Amino acid sequence: MDHKLLCLIVALFFSSLVVASGPATEPSDSDKTKTVSLHLPGDCDVSDESRFFKLENGLKVLLLSDTETNYTSVALDVAVGYRDDPKDLAGMAHFIEHMLFLGTEHYPEPDAWRTFVEHNGGSSNASVRFHSTDYRFSIETPMLDEALAMFSDQFRAPLISAQYVAKEKQAIAAEFSYRKTSIYRQMASVAKEVFFADHPFGKFGTGNEITLGGYDDEALAKKMRQWWSDHYGAENMSLVIHSDMPIEKLETLVQRYFASIKRGTGPSKNVSLPANVQQEYPRIAKAHIDDDERALLLYFPLPHIKDESEYAAYAFIAHLLSRKLPDSLLASLKAKKYTNKMDVSVVYTNPEQPWLEVYVDLYYKGGENYWEVIKQLFYYVDLLKQSPIEEWQRDEFNVMKAIDWCFREDVTVTRYAQNLNLAPPEFALGRDYMALQYAPHIYQTLLEAIRIEDMRAVVAHPHFSGSNKTPWYDVEYEVETLEEKRQRHFMPKESDRYYMQRPALNPYFPKDVKLAANNAQSAPQKLDLPYNIDAWHALDTSYEDPRAKLYFELRSPVIDESRKNVVLRNLLWSFLRDQLKFERAMVKDANGSLTVSRIPGGLGFYLSGFPDSIDLMLERIIQRFNNFKVQDRDFRGYRYGWTEYYKEFEEIHPQTQANQIEKQLLHGSGYDYSELQKGARAARYSNLKSLLRDWKHTMQLVTLSYGNVSEEQARDWNKKLALTLQKGEGIPAHMAKETIALKPGIQRVLSESQYDDSLVSIVIQGSGNSFAEQSRFMLLAKLISEDFFTQLRTEKQKGYYIDTDYVLYRESPALRFRIQSPNAEPHKLEQEMLSFIDSFDQRLNENHQDSFFTVKNILAEEMRRDPVDLDAKANDIWRSVANCHGHFTYRSILAERLTSLTLSDFSAWFRERFKAPQRRALVTIIVGENHDISSRWQDQIENSLVEDYEDFVSSSDKTSLSALSVK
Repeated sequence: MDHKLLCLIVALFFSSLVVASGPATEPSDSDKTKTVSLHLPGDCDVSDESRFFKLENGLKVLLLSDTETNYTSVALDVAVGYRDDPKDLAGMAHFIEHMLFLGTEHYPEPDAWRTFVEHNGGSSNASVRFHSTDYRFSIETPMLDEALAMFSDQFRAPLISAQYVAKEKQAIAAEFSYRKTSIYRQMASVAKEVFFADHPFGKFGTGNEITLGGYDDEALAKKMRQWWSDHYGAENMSLVIHSDMPIEKLETLVQRYFASIKRGTGPSKNVSLPANVQQEYPRIAKAHIDDDERALLLYFPLPHIKDESEYAAYAFIAHLLSRKLPDSLLASLKAKKYTNKMDVSVVYTNPEQPWLEVYVDLYYKGGENYWEVIKQLFYYVDLLKQSPIEEWQRDEFNVMKAIDWCFREDVTVTRYAQNLNLAPPEFALGRDYMALQYAPHIYQTLLEAIRIEDMRAVVAHPHFSGSNKTPWYDVEYEVETLEEKRQRHFMPKESDRYYMQRPALNPYFPKDVKLAANNAQSAPQKLDLPYNIDAWHALDTSYEDPRAKLYFELRSPVIDESRKNVVLRNLLWSFLRDQLKFERAMVKDANGSLTVSRIPGGLGFYLSGFPDSIDLMLERIIQRFNNFKVQDRDFRGYRYGWTEYYKEFEEIHPQTQANQIEKQLLHGSGYDYSELQKGARAARYSNLKSLLRDWKHTMQLVTLSYGNVSEEQARDWNKKLALTLQKGEGIPAHMAKETIALKPGIQRVLSESQYDDSLVSIVIQGSGNSFAEQSRFMLLAKLISEDFFTQLRTEKQKGYYIDTDYVLYRESPALRFRIQSPNAEPHKLEQEMLSFIDSFDQRLNENHQDSFFTVKNILAEEMRRDPVDLDAKANDIWRSVANCHGHFTYRSILAERLTSLTLSDFSAWFRERFKAPQRRALVTIIVGENHDISSRWQDQIENSLVEDYEDFVSSSDKTSLSALSVK
């Protein structure tokens, strides 16, 4: 696909970006066919051949055959959402989405689908929105025939059994309990109640135990089966398959499994929905969420544009308003300390009524001046309206979207299926990703619609209160109609001067792109440089991706010497991210990335983009790092922020808490949050300057230049890094990386959370870091995860977030089991989880003998294949470089270990690693507001509690990774 590079640069601002993709046919009413040319962003393609057609039952199908992929992705979009919920059953569409996964006529077991997908190298999920419901999965292509047989049966003959109604009601209730804390959802609940009360858009789409509790299980199952029959008709469905299978075989499978899906028995889905019935505007709803939250949600009705898919005008206007460049609206709001986050999007209350939605997450100052935020929005809109939007801005939008579309990590079949239900088939792939027509008059019309007279606003502030409450979310609010004299309060005055201007060109857009070599791929080589730097380079244009990667980590043993130094590193990270915020935003605009991360012993910088963009990024980073300076008051402010962060650790989401606790203990950093809080209080700006000086004299620099980058360019980047960041000769480039080896038995950490839910996370650690150990943990994760989910979620309903993950702590493998629950007490959750683990070896030998060999072979085949894109391949190479084991072929080594593994050896290994008392387990228990830990149980586990991280680290064994075993 060399041709895709030409459009991205040579014709960046001059191409209409319209491409026909392969012949495709659609049966017409007269049995004639017509060719559909798929309009694709840029000159990229997603397939070698594409085909669109309709089945006789009305189901729309788009097939994409791509010989360069090695798996299959499938999505089916049903044009049915919570807008279609019955008045007496809010959440029906959501409930049906859950129930379709719990058994069908030909595959009645409730876990049949999940187990099949998981055991065959795949994944599966679904989601419900206002106007549609999506079902999607990915699978190894050899298993596609059976996968489609099972998948299609969910839409042809689902059981919707009363047996699982009660359990899924609990799951829906738990899911709502989790989502209820979302600030955006709480704001939207006010908007729906105030502005869309008599419109389907105002419905409660999630549902809970109350809305679904008006019928007994059998009656509810019967109503669901009838609702499914009415609404889940083939004429409301669109199917997209992206696969390496030939197009003719794909069409044969679709005809075999989807042609028998029946049409719906309910009314036609083409019925127009009413427009918003609320005609009093502008209106503002003042809401109280809690004593901390401040936010702003704005809606503006936009005029309907016929053939919008050709213009992408709605997406283009949202793009203009949400730019992150200097002098943009968001940059101005950030500079005023009003917000750090603003989302602009277009939502539809019916096919002909789009709304512009602006959501702003307000800081304290923004909340105190929320009207100023609205003023600045109108000021920026006025700037855009002052003269016609120029064609280069439309072309820049096209290029940005084309770059995003061409080089995303995966084919977005879900979005394609949605588009197929919303637009003509030729726009299924590129809808909202390209503007075929330059239409300044349309842009002007849309900008004119963003006006105070049409504004609906919700603002949340701790000082507000109200006599009204939203149903389900219980948000207090009052509503005001803004009369004309009050409207002036929200409009900019002629004397107002904000630091904004119309969008300018992005300097990180590629100026010229050429491949260093066509379709080339070289093995990673260590560069011979006259500096003490561990520098690696590999040219890779085999993906025909013109981007390059520069990853580098700056480590020093001084960073972890004290709790104060750890805090100072965190402060430096915050300052650098803040000082590079515009760079990061502009790079992201140009489909690159500039990531600064905290790593053990230092900082990591991960740059992705076109080669000339990386040049500019590197220049900016070096400049900031070498000329680091902050105002004393800024230092005090950030130090206070980190001090409060450590102090209010309980406010962090339970899953994030668990992640951080586990990393700190198993990575051996040795400081808990109370210790880091003390370190933050003791930190001074002079300490930070001293740390920087010491860091540069003891810096250990590791780099990888990868992708579309020549060796000469890589040498130049490394020269800049070495000469400007290292002082003196530096020291050997690799610090010893060690992970904590847990003792046999269980070690526990108890922490509290201000969330209602509790979470239990159990990490069971391997013995050493050999590839043999890693391969066994990978395989076990595949075999055990579905059983864990089925037993504790489907059967016992112990929580709504239930997951099993294979994780690496500095290449030392572990398996992590997690349950988050608003209902089950955490110590009882731990007991259930450990009991499940103890009993799994019996199920392994009784129920999983066949699946053991199937899953093992599929996983081995996955390991043998190259990663699917440049991003994944670069991360693979970096893993080998950064962790210093020197095995760039580790994937094939893992495949070999898997292939030679027998069930008896695997069973013996499981008993040794996972059965009490030999297992090495770290249990993190986050106790939510809904629960208490009994003192009796705490007394029983007292000897296993980790109360001092530093003592835990210093008294534990450590496993060095400097000589990773390949056995």
